[in-house]
Amino acid sequence: MGNIIGKSIKEKRIEQGLSQQKLANMIGVTHASISYWENGINIPNVLDVWKIADALNMSIDELVGRLWGINFITYIEASFHVGLND
Repeated sequence: MGNIIGKSIKEKRIEQGLSQQKLANMIGVTHASISYWENGINIPNVLDVWKIADALNMSIDELVGRLWGINFITYIEASFHVGLND
């Protein structure tokens, strides 16, 4: 599935003009945590996902790659013409 959460965090953070340190301060973590998440070294826990989504004014579904209620696997299958559930 790749680093969807990390990419979402980074894109939205940059779009909003926030540094890693500023976002970290907003949600009560270190800037290293933000860096680890954005670079796919680690993923945030459920509570941090909630805080990140609130801080970046996005839904948890958007943050984790669920687009408008479409199941991610269905989206990938349609996009790349592959059957992941076969």
